[in-house]
Amino acid sequence: MRSLVKFILLLATFCIAFDLPLEGQECAPQESACQVEYVKDVRPFQLSLFEPVQIFSADKSISGIRLNVIYGVNANVTGLDIGFFNRVSGDMKGLQAGFINYVEGNAYGIQDGFVNISKGNVTGLDIGLFNSVSGDMNGLQAGFINYVEGNAYGIQDGFVNVSKGNVTGLDIGLFNSVSGDMNGLQAGFINYVEGSAYGIQYGFVNVSKGNVLGLQSGFINYADNTCGIQDGFVNYTQRNLTGYQVGGYNSALLTEGFQLGLVNKSQFMEGVQIGFVNYADDLKGIQIGFVNILTSRELFKVVPILNFSW
Repeated sequence: MRSLVKFILLLATFCIAFDLPLEGQECAPQESACQVEYVKDVRPFQLSLFEPVQIFSADKSISGIRLNVIYGVNANVTGLDIGFFNRVSGDMKGLQAGFINYVEGNAYGIQDGFVNISKGNVTGLDIGLFNSVSGDMNGLQAGFINYVEGNAYGIQDGFVNVSKGNVTGLDIGLFNSVSGDMNGLQAGFINYVEGSAYGIQYGFVNVSKGNVLGLQSGFINYADNTCGIQDGFVNYTQRNLTGYQVGGYNSALLTEGFQLGLVNKSQFMEGVQIGFVNYADDLKGIQIGFVNILTSRELFKVVPILNFSW
C-alpha cells in the first residue's frame, strides 16, 4: 500500500514539474515536415481532492487515469475515471466508476455508479440505481430507474424504464414507457407505448396508443389498430382489428378475422365470433354462441347457437 501511495505521489510530482503532455512533441519552426501534433492540453494522470484542488485545471483533458477523492472536473477523459463524484465537461471514453458519474458530452464505454448521467449520447453500458441519458442510448441500461430522452437501441433492464423517443430492442421492467414507437419486446407489469408497437408486449397491462403489429399478451390489452393477436382477459381495439382476439371480453370497431371469448363485440364483423355472447351491428361471417346478436337484421336480431350472414 505504501509503495502504491509513493508511486502516485511521484507520478503527480513528475507531471507537475514537467507539465507533461500525453503524446507528440513540439516541432521546431524550421521542421515544417514534422506532422506530429503537440497535444498541450492532454495529461496522462490526474489526482483531485475536489475541484479546483487538483493537479491539473478543469480545462485540461486526461488520457490515462483520473482519481477523484471527492470531486473532480476535466474537459475530456479517456481511460479510467474513478472517484466519488466524477464529472467530465466533454466526452468520456473508457470506464467511469463512482458514486456519481456525470458527463456533459458523449459517453463511450461503461458508467458504473449509484447515479449515472450523460447529457449527450451513450454507447456502451450504464449500470446504476439511476441512469439518465439526454441523447440516444446504444447498448445497455441496467438500474432501478432508466431514462432516455432520445432514442434507445439495445436493452433497458430496470424497475422503471422510460424512453421519450423510439425504442429498438428490449424493455424489461415493472413499468415500461415509450413516447415514440416500440420495435422489439416489452416485458413488464405495465407496458405503455404512445406510438406504435412492432413486436411483442407481454405484461399485466399492455397499452399502445398507436398501432400494434404483432402480439399483445396480458390481462388487459389495448390498441388503436391491431394487426396480429390480442391474448388476454380484456382485449380492446379502438378501431380496426386484422387477426384475432382471444379472451374473456373482446371488442373492436371493425374485425377482419376471429374473436374467441365469453363476450365478443364488433360493430363490423368479417369472420367468425365464438363465445357465450356475440354482438355485431353488421356481419359477414358466422356467430357461434349461446346468444348471437345482429342489430342490422330486421327480423331475428337475436339468434341462439348459430347465426350467419353474408
